[in-house]
Amino acid sequence: MLTQAEENYLRGVFFLQKAGHHPVRAQALAKYLHVRAGSVSEMVRRLAKAGMLSHERYGTLALTKDGEQQARMVAYKYMVIALFLTETLGRDANGIHQEVCELEHTFSAETVMRLADLVKIPHYCPQCDSLLQCDTTWSQERVKKLMKGLVPSGAGRNSAPSPKAHQ
Repeated sequence: MLTQAEENYLRGVFFLQKAGHHPVRAQALAKYLHVRAGSVSEMVRRLAKAGMLSHERYGTLALTKDGEQQARMVAYKYMVIALFLTETLGRDANGIHQEVCELEHTFSAETVMRLADLVKIPHYCPQCDSLLQCDTTWSQERVKKLMKGLVPSGAGRNSAPSPKAHQ
């Protein structure tokens, strides 16, 4: 079982990949998570040893098959909770990251699926290439809108604010 910090790092790599960072570099992940480069190096070693992440020379990171499966589930939980808070409760997307991050680690899969039903999101499908490709009722624009603020400032693609990691 992964720790909350390990899940955060996997989700960070996944979100950076979805935002167009290919390859994901350790420096971009550190900036995204607001952690020191040394913290990233330590966590990369742990995740590589666990078979979740591969690390190439010059700081490039890639999710393994197992790592991507874990990251997809954590990202799915994050998206469902964030969409519930923004679309159902009317919360501002720019101010909810810390709360969503805490909830994604405490909500059970059943609770997340019930929230998904409330916000009309298809249930998680680990076989899909994208988070929610299986269901045509899902609007990828909802994901894009929510992820707009999740790309790190100065990480090479845009200048949106980034969330802070909690460990």
